[in-house]
Amino acid sequence: MADLVAWTAANAGPIDILVYSAGVNVPRRTFADIDPADFDRVTATNATGAFNCMRAVLPAMRARKTGLIINAVSLAGLRVLQLAGLPYTTSKFAQSAIGTFANLEALPDGVRVTNLYPGETETPILAQRAVPPMAEQRARMLQPEDVAALAAAVAKLPPRATVPVIVITPRHMPFE
Repeated sequence: MADLVAWTAANAGPIDILVYSAGVNVPRRTFADIDPADFDRVTATNATGAFNCMRAVLPAMRARKTGLIINAVSLAGLRVLQLAGLPYTTSKFAQSAIGTFANLEALPDGVRVTNLYPGETETPILAQRAVPPMAEQRARMLQPEDVAALAAAVAKLPPRATVPVIVITPRHMPFE
């Protein structure tokens, strides 16, 4: 990541906004059936990947006294969701903590971090469910453009405004 960030800065200019929106899951996701290697792979992408990306962009953002990181977590990073499974939920709680810590540390330097928590979203990760949802279920879910519109709204705010936490859910999944 450090090499990619350095290349980007040299060829396109400094990174003003990072959106971390990577996530993987596995079909076998309970204590009873999880393969430890799958647990590690999910954690490596969802949590360690967020750490590596933020760690790569934060120094330059902090030096410039400006920047925004949108950390697309998951509702499973706020609530234990049995449907999401053990490795995904665990990794998303860790990703949430990484974003929160980054915000607390970098906010005094002018860098804002938003943890964005979407509920069920119609993305390819749904194929990793033991029983993938049917078309009518997918139609009721958030669409990627819904989450992107919210991220864009946060990015359009002036630097004086910070949104540390924001939740977006489909109607069938209210957040209490």
